[in-house]
Amino acid sequence: MQKLASLDALTGLANRRSFDLKPGAEWRRAARDSAPLSLLMIDVDFFKRYNDAYGHQKGDACLQFIASSIAGADLR
Repeated sequence: MQKLASLDALTGLANRRSFDLKPGAEWRRAARDSAPLSLLMIDVDFFKRYNDAYGHQKGDACLQFIASSIAGADLR
């Protein structure tokens, strides 16, 4: 149940709740391991315009495609 509460239902990516809970733990892990830590903030330019022009189903598919690209990226 906790996993479902921390994932966005449409994209499967971590949601705001997860974001609020993770930074402290990730900061401590990175410090312990002497590892770099990065935070990505991504904005989809003109998404509202796309959603309005093509409809919510296409907008949802667009967000799922973006999320899939993010999830599949090698961020090392």
